[in-house]
Amino acid sequence: MSEINKFWAVLKQKKWLTNNIIELQFQKPKNFEYMAGQFVQWRIIEPENAALRPYSLSSAPYQDELEFCVKILPEGRGSALAEKIQVGEILEFQGPKGQFINRE
Repeated sequence: MSEINKFWAVLKQKKWLTNNIIELQFQKPKNFEYMAGQFVQWRIIEPENAALRPYSLSSAPYQDELEFCVKILPEGRGSALAEKIQVGEILEFQGPKGQFINRE
């Protein structure tokens, strides 16, 4: 079984791009490396249970921030987290994951 890579990132900026799309910018954790095309799984903690939701990174690997563009869906658990998280709060996530990358 492979090791799960867990990370925590602080929200630096939150911006509504449209009435149903939010851009979230987090400080990239030290030692977190990924390749363009990969995704992470947000850990969503609720009183009754926890869940993982996949989100593609919209930032480039060389940037100091991790960016996500999140479409807000009714009753979506990740959507609810994206709407309520505030600047300075922490997101827990796992990854990177996925093989949809450009191999040289």
